[in-house]
Amino acid sequence: ATTEIYTLSLHDALPISMGKLRWLITGVSSGLGKAFMEAAIARGDDVVGTIRRQPDDPPKMDGPGTGSLVTLDVSDPESVARGVEEAAQKLGGIDVVVNNAGAGMFGVIESCPTDDYRKIMQVNFFGTIHVCQAALPHLRKSRGKLVNLSSLAGFLGMGGTSAYSCSKSAVVALSESLRGDLESLGVTVMVMAPGGFRSSFWSPQSNVIHEELDEIYGAYPCGQIAERSSQHTGNEMGDPGKLAELLVDLAHSDNPPFYLVMGADAMELVEAKCDAVAADLEANAAIAKATAYG
Repeated sequence: ATTEIYTLSLHDALPISMGKLRWLITGVSSGLGKAFMEAAIARGDDVVGTIRRQPDDPPKMDGPGTGSLVTLDVSDPESVARGVEEAAQKLGGIDVVVNNAGAGMFGVIESCPTDDYRKIMQVNFFGTIHVCQAALPHLRKSRGKLVNLSSLAGFLGMGGTSAYSCSKSAVVALSESLRGDLESLGVTVMVMAPGGFRSSFWSPQSNVIHEELDEIYGAYPCGQIAERSSQHTGNEMGDPGKLAELLVDLAHSDNPPFYLVMGADAMELVEAKCDAVAADLEANAAIAKATAYG
């Protein structure tokens, strides 16, 4: 019942265009990126997906639309520039860009080396910047849509998630600024914050988990990321296929929302944070105003 409360029926809520779109989606080897690509092709759109290496189980590319793959490493700006131009040539232009490629890094802040913060920012944050800078000339020409993948962790920092949360919070702030840059030019920006979805997010290939200080933090949730993620995997509330279909609907709609908090779990936690922030603002309003001159 809780899941149904937050299920958005976009076919009823938004006018959906059935014209063909040209998509560039990063990180389609598995998980949400793979689901996004398959859903867009099934709708009849043309998609180029990016991979770092040939996946064992590539996306299904049979359908009304067409699909192809290009090799691209989002952490390397030269690789991104080459890959985006190759995609634009294959598609004849780009209407939708989905910045999905990313990685995870977890552990309490004392256990995470500073270099690991740099590594995760290089992929999740600077990778998004690299793709945006390469793709925006094409999106300005098509007056297209840009979708940046953040996370529930980008809206709500939780114990044991500092490196990942920082990188995904930066994606939210980047997206807000991009909206200011691009709205006058006809480019629509969205930032998606999924909660738990049954994808391959918690696979060892995608994540690093530091638990070196288990004797200090191991008795608390912040020090139990590996155990808790293992229990969580396969039991997440969210359906990647349904999320992908919703994203395709949003790409075909005229006026999609900017913040896409996806999943009943994410919605509940983000709403609770918004309530807490609103309560703090109200409680401290007089103090804040007292800091002005005069």
